[in-house]
Amino acid sequence: MPAKSGKNGASVKRKYAKMVGKMIGPRTESAMAKVLSTGMTGAKELAPLEYGTLINSAFRRIEYTQHGIRGIAGFTAAYAIYLHENRNWSPRPVSMKKGPGWNPNAKPKFLERGFTDSSQRALMQKAIGSSYKL
Repeated sequence: MPAKSGKNGASVKRKYAKMVGKMIGPRTESAMAKVLSTGMTGAKELAPLEYGTLINSAFRRIEYTQHGIRGIAGFTAAYAIYLHENRNWSPRPVSMKKGPGWNPNAKPKFLERGFTDSSQRALMQKAIGSSYKL
């Protein structure tokens, strides 16, 4: 049995517009916030520690553009780009550290991996799905 849409499909168009309005409004902002939070948590787990300066410089920002919504995440510490891009380092042993922190799981490209590793992607997809549940 076909669905009845009212006069000239106006009812269907109105319902569609209402649904799309919900998706591009607060639900999308919520989904983006969850994705950024999940990705940054993964990145922090892989970031090197010594004093905590790098971890404490983490940021997340959501921007609205003319094409939609954009999420930006990163670290503001001056040496973050060096640690992220340089592949020739590994976590220093505790005996060589000057500071109190140590992360044996630290890896180069920690920010990228926080958003692209398969386990992180699964968590982000779950967060997106929970944001758009009706």
